[in-house]
Amino acid sequence: MTKDRNIESGINKENDREDESAVGPNIDNQVLEASSFSSRVFIHDYPKNPRIEAQYKSRGRTYISYYNIIALGTYPITPKLTQKPNCSNVPQYPIPDNYIVETEIAERGVKCETKYISNSKINYTVTWKEGRAEWSVN
Repeated sequence: MTKDRNIESGINKENDREDESAVGPNIDNQVLEASSFSSRVFIHDYPKNPRIEAQYKSRGRTYISYYNIIALGTYPITPKLTQKPNCSNVPQYPIPDNYIVETEIAERGVKCETKYISNSKINYTVTWKEGRAEWSVN
């Protein structure tokens, strides 16, 4: 079996694969492995293409998610950092201001945004649609 690179409905889908090397990413793509905290592999050609593919394996299956970067935002002089889990060897990452990303969860398009309210507070907004109604939480 080969990699499914079809974006139509492949978001957060599980894919059976026997040979991961059968079809690799485009040579121009970068493959980044996250820290040991996450076993995800990120495949992208950013900034040429705003779509990022994230893959991880669990119980012999490969799961794929797609993310579409709408706006990278900017980093304040002293950015807030992601929360550190209970593991001491996990890196923290700076959180950008005005960052916007789209993905799909449970077959619903979801948009996530960050907005600094002050130097010490960040407003996180998650927006999605159900029928004709648009919902958001902060």
